[in-house]
Amino acid sequence: MGLPAEIVADLSDAGRDAAKGFEVWRVNWPIVDAFLAVATQWRQLALVDGRVLWAGLDYTAADVALRRAEIAITADQWRGLQLMEREAAAALNGR
Repeated sequence: MGLPAEIVADLSDAGRDAAKGFEVWRVNWPIVDAFLAVATQWRQLALVDGRVLWAGLDYTAADVALRRAEIAITADQWRGLQLMEREAAAALNGR
């Protein structure tokens, strides 16, 4: 696409990508790592029809999980984490 090779190398971490089976740009790995660290901190709601609604992350618990994992993210990365949360909730809820 016309990008210099050194820029492409900075955007992608080939070793991690190959191991995971999908591509993640290097700039997004802190967000992916943060999301994986808080992946067990979901709030779920039991509906009267027996279904479970994945409401979103429990931010208090997510903050603790990030601190315990010694993962510090920027405000922009937090917004990226929230984007992943919204998309994951939609997928988990069948949307």
